[in-house]
Amino acid sequence: MKKKFNFNYSPKTKPFPHQIEAIEYISKSINVPLFDEQGLGKTKIVIEA
Repeated sequence: MKKKFNFNYSPKTKPFPHQIEAIEYISKSINVPLFDEQGLGKTKIVIEA
């Protein structure tokens, strides 16, 4: 069961389209590998998911 945590976080930058797609996919899944290339914002994706 996936737990939801409530905390105040507002990103300083708007995610790119590929990051939005990854955030939406990860948010709906339990375990997801993230194999993006270097420099595509994997840390931002995981924080915002």
